[in-house]
Amino acid sequence: MPLLFTSVLLVGITCNLLSGLLFALTKNMPKVQRGISWWALSSIASAFGYGALFICGHFGDANQGEAIYNLSLISWSSFLYIGCCLALRQAVNKPLIIMINVA
Repeated sequence: MPLLFTSVLLVGITCNLLSGLLFALTKNMPKVQRGISWWALSSIASAFGYGALFICGHFGDANQGEAIYNLSLISWSSFLYIGCCLALRQAVNKPLIIMINVA
């Protein structure tokens, strides 16, 4: 795996873990948006995908790492959608989430 790609993955893992930690720490503060827990989960799913791509790219099968990354990308977008719907006080469109996850 090229050094530039490795460094991009490490920066992505670090930034997503830090943002997930900050979202998780601020969820109990007053006047915080309702969907912040889902945003934290979204950041952790993204960091997991980058981590799987990094680990499988170096020590295992790169195709397996890409598959895990793609699954975490689907989870990331679903969690982000749920968090945005809750923050904007909109109804969560569950059939749309199921359609995204199945397709």
